[in-house]
Amino acid sequence: MEVICTPAPDQVPTKDMGMAKMFTTQLEGGRMVNRIELKAGFDWRATVKPKLPGCPDWCPATHFGYLESGQMDIEMQDGTKKTVKAGETYYVPPGHLPTVPMDTVMIEFAQDTTYTSEEFKKA
Repeated sequence: MEVICTPAPDQVPTKDMGMAKMFTTQLEGGRMVNRIELKAGFDWRATVKPKLPGCPDWCPATHFGYLESGQMDIEMQDGTKKTVKAGETYYVPPGHLPTVPMDTVMIEFAQDTTYTSEEFKKA
């Protein structure tokens, strides 16, 4: 069994992109826990897209997590839209765009390496 402590809000982020801050805890076997803080008005295409290999128009990662606070609106590539509210869990497959109308904090559990690749870390 493993007990995981997510980073406290006052810790230095693993990745700081201005409107988005990521606090990553790496675990064995490629697993990780991320605390992600997004500011109201966060724009994935302006903030994250340029830092990913190939600059994809839609997020290529899978997300599974818990929305601690705020709200996250998700638009899928096929036009489907969903809203995740504070206190809810979510699973979002690749091919989506998130928007946040208010400051939002989420905790994600992943094995997806999109946001831990060396190219993303250095960008």
